[in-house]
Amino acid sequence: MRVADDEPDLGPWAAEPTLDVAGRLVELARARRAGSARTGPLVVAVDGRSAGGKSTAAGRLAAATPGAVVVHTDDIAWHHGFFDWDGLLVDGVLDPVSRGEAVSFRPPAWVERGREGAVEVPADSTAVFVEGVGSSRASLAPWLDATV
Repeated sequence: MRVADDEPDLGPWAAEPTLDVAGRLVELARARRAGSARTGPLVVAVDGRSAGGKSTAAGRLAAATPGAVVVHTDDIAWHHGFFDWDGLLVDGVLDPVSRGEAVSFRPPAWVERGREGAVEVPADSTAVFVEGVGSSRASLAPWLDATV
């Protein structure tokens, strides 16, 4: 299968149960984390094109991983620059998560515009699936244990 003429062939494809995929991702993430100073939940980026099913995939992977949560980069970047939200994600979510701390982060634009709620990650989370276009960018690599 070819996504576009200027891209490599993809495949072959095989359908697998979400539980199996999530389990393998967690195993790979744990292996990559081995020897790291980070103590918090595993962090997996779910990246891809707009409308490519990232939110659906992240939600299903989190549902198949006990204690996992999803963080949407669209929430972090809401009314912020299209490309420079990675610092907000690191400072507000990934850095405290890496130390095993609970997160209740209200991005600056939420405060400025009166948006209710917060990006929440409980301290006892086992994994954080960060989904969104650019969620696996190079600047976030030190905080990621795996990427889809």
